[in-house]
Amino acid sequence: MDAPYTHRDFKEPAWPKGGPASLGAPRQQLVMRHGRLSRLQWANDPFDVVGWDGQVWPFAFPIRAYQPKTGMVHLPPTTHVTFTGRGFVVCSFVPRLVDWHPEAIPCPYPHSSVDCDEAIFYVGGNFTSRKGVGPASMTLHPIGVPHGPHPGRYEASIGTKRTEEVAVMFDTFSPLLPTAHARSVEDTGYSQSWVGGVDGGVIE
Repeated sequence: MDAPYTHRDFKEPAWPKGGPASLGAPRQQLVMRHGRLSRLQWANDPFDVVGWDGQVWPFAFPIRAYQPKTGMVHLPPTTHVTFTGRGFVVCSFVPRLVDWHPEAIPCPYPHSSVDCDEAIFYVGGNFTSRKGVGPASMTLHPIGVPHGPHPGRYEASIGTKRTEEVAVMFDTFSPLLPTAHARSVEDTGYSQSWVGGVDGGVIE
């Protein structure tokens, strides 16, 4: 009952011209339980549904419908968990009030993810802990690698009242392996962006 969103926040997708039937969705469903498979055959298109409610949800979830908890001091990323699955979690970072204790430091603290790989896709807004990372950027912090705010970001966050960031994070408990394309667009200086120097050693 205290979840940060409800089933009514899920919306019907914007269907392509021709409606749901034009997607050619498969009409067979395989269900496994205790190592045995059952095959279901749908008579109608699975997306041909009037109304989305109860236990029948579409696949569109507006991220700004997510309402995370906030606190007097910085809360851990688990408060932003939106979905969980076998071997992964998805977190939503949305515009929100930040910590309101008089001595709070809203910027996230340095940490190591000791049991998962952490990837973040930055959608829009101002990212409190990063310099040189903007919309359409993506970061990957493998398991155990320390990371946190860039030099100067702690100080810059003091006194702020809210953040306007929008980002999606997914943590996986199996390693994420970059593809050849991902390696071709990698910012090779990112891993050194915490090193001190002129402007914290970060190229903007």
